[in-house]
Amino acid sequence: MIECNICHNDNDDSSVNCKRCGATLKQTNTSSPVDLTSSTPILTLKDTKTGKEIIIRNSCLIGREGDIEADFFSTYMHVSRKHCNVILDKNEYKIEHLSQVTPTKVNNRDIGKGFKQVVRNGDTLTIADIEFAVSVAVPVTVIPETVSIDSLNQESVQTIKKFVITCPKCGKKFEVKNIYDKIKECDECDDYDKEEIVKIKAEEITENAN
Repeated sequence: MIECNICHNDNDDSSVNCKRCGATLKQTNTSSPVDLTSSTPILTLKDTKTGKEIIIRNSCLIGREGDIEADFFSTYMHVSRKHCNVILDKNEYKIEHLSQVTPTKVNNRDIGKGFKQVVRNGDTLTIADIEFAVSVAVPVTVIPETVSIDSLNQESVQTIKKFVITCPKCGKKFEVKNIYDKIKECDECDDYDKEEIVKIKAEEITENAN
């Protein structure tokens, strides 16, 4: 068996890609290393009923005859053979509806056939009658910096990165986990303005840790 370095799923010795997350597997008969330094975001779909997790690292087809977790989807009669596409475009994941029989929904809103809808952290994706909680995460690769001799004589300044969403109405800042997170409402604004923050994307800021 070959263990996936990304999701740790066991795969057959003849497998080239992980059956669970689609990542390239390291074969014992090749010298090509697995790329673990990719900054490509990882899309995780978690079945809200069973807790089943589907990890996606690239564009793929979802359905009973799809190219990821086809065995899982084939147990659901309302899922079409080719139900929807997951498209990785400029570090964003988009869902394209294909089925002519049952719907694909993001946050309980139907996606029209042929249309593409971006999914973000915290969204809900419904495929036929299966509801998934959406999580999007970006792998972080730490690259050691070269330290000059002169810098050893200077005070070390440590910095930390944060992701912040600023309310467009009252200016309150909310710290979130990553660049894809969203805030549904501002607790400082009144009922008329509190949902305006859902339109705002997170920004990356750097602060001194000292």
